[in-house]
Amino acid sequence: MTPQILQWPALIVGLVLLMLIPTASMAVVILDDNQTHLTTPISDDVFATGGTIVIDAPVDSLVVAGGMIQVNAPVKGDLIAAGGKVSINANVGGKVIAAGGSVVMNGSVGTNLIAAGGKVNVMNATTVSRDALLSGGSVTNAGNINGTLRVGSSNFQNTGTAGSMVIDSPQDHKEANQTGDRSKDHGNWSWISAVLALLMALGFLIIGLVLIVLFPGAATAVGGSVLNHPVRTLIFGIGGLIGGGIICLLLLISIVGIPLALLVALLIMATTTLSGLVTSLALGKFLGDVLKMTASPLILFIIGFVLLNLLQLIPILGGIIWLIALLLGTGAIFSAAFELIQNRDVPA
Repeated sequence: MTPQILQWPALIVGLVLLMLIPTASMAVVILDDNQTHLTTPISDDVFATGGTIVIDAPVDSLVVAGGMIQVNAPVKGDLIAAGGKVSINANVGGKVIAAGGSVVMNGSVGTNLIAAGGKVNVMNATTVSRDALLSGGSVTNAGNINGTLRVGSSNFQNTGTAGSMVIDSPQDHKEANQTGDRSKDHGNWSWISAVLALLMALGFLIIGLVLIVLFPGAATAVGGSVLNHPVRTLIFGIGGLIGGGIICLLLLISIVGIPLALLVALLIMATTTLSGLVTSLALGKFLGDVLKMTASPLILFIIGFVLLNLLQLIPILGGIIWLIALLLGTGAIFSAAFELIQNRDVPA
């Protein structure tokens, strides 16, 4: 029997995000360096960023983002990795979620495996206890999948085994166009959109974690403005977007102003892109205060991020929540920038 997570593609993002929620008592060890090499075992949850990251000692769980990632030691719990090249050469006790230009899985997985990238390879040393979802330009499976193996790829090679297998490819889309049978085609693209949405959510989650690590003071201040002055922040968001649009139109009148209009447009796009991260941090802090949780900003951000993304999956209401989150986050960033400019103008 195919598990529910593989029957309803629209729910895959929500289900995976739910699994990302940490416990309130979770502690986090942060490794932040251009060249990170872990050689000492850590009986804790590890968050690591850097250009090159090599994990050569056991950890409890691992969230890692970098250019080149190698995990060569066992992970007791879950492993979430995003990078240019991701190589997992050890056993993972929980789930594995990996995304990158190249993803190699060469160890056993205690629960589920989700991997996406330009090239995804599941090696013969891999045994996945439950289900696997693989998506990429080129996908190779030589491992043993006890549950359902679902593959989305135009180039899939399988020398391994699986309890059951579902393959979605552009050929199915072509056949649907030729025969007029859209049901199969719709299912394929539903899975593709679900995987893309999941990867986008994970990408933003990791970006948010990195920004909080790099700029803890600024993140706290910007997130705090949403909680302390929600109405003013909302007004800043609405006014900033409308005002920015008007400025862009006025600058486009003259040839000289076109480059400046593009610059303003890019700044507005960057602000709105980061707005959800700001609102997630504020929501996490709000829940932490209400529930009287003692947790780091990273943990509160993860909780807020997961909850906000789950709420946005609700039909109709989710769109309203998305708009409010965008305006609040944008307003908080505009407000912080305005206060920064004001403080610089004040003589020392």
